[in-house]
Amino acid sequence: MKITRLPIDKFPLLASVERYLLSLPPPLPPFESIGSVAADINDGPPDANRTRPRAMLRKVFNPPRDLELPPDVALASLNYYPAGGGMGWHTDSAAPGWRIYIGRVLGDVPGIFLHLDERETIATPDEAGLATAFFVSGLPGQSWHALHTLAPRLSIGLRLSVTNGPTAQALGLAL
Repeated sequence: MKITRLPIDKFPLLASVERYLLSLPPPLPPFESIGSVAADINDGPPDANRTRPRAMLRKVFNPPRDLELPPDVALASLNYYPAGGGMGWHTDSAAPGWRIYIGRVLGDVPGIFLHLDERETIATPDEAGLATAFFVSGLPGQSWHALHTLAPRLSIGLRLSVTNGPTAQALGLAL
């Protein structure tokens, strides 16, 4: 799986989504906790497809009512990850298409987006001003990715419903 880093300020949609993310306060516990994120990530992607992570530590925000998105864009996720949080290895292959994530680090250490490229694990840290985009294949085991945070992090994810639609084209992502 290949990722693309998109400069947020270059695209009005991403700039508007980032402004929304920056307006959110960190939530209070309790957090959704399943398994050990660190152990799942250290184990690497399993041999069998996993459409959902088996380990996570996060808090899901309610869907925003005041965030306007184009018709071919849906909110994929809006999460707060406490220090040590994240999501273990998964593929999302049950819902293929483009994903775009913007992270807001709330400490000194960036969150780390991990993905499998060929058979090598690639770690990409959050970087201010950049969104992370990647294509989720509908084929089992083709789009392994995970997230680990050592400092608190807010994250918003978008899913493009049309692979080669107007938003994918405007962002330079069309296949």
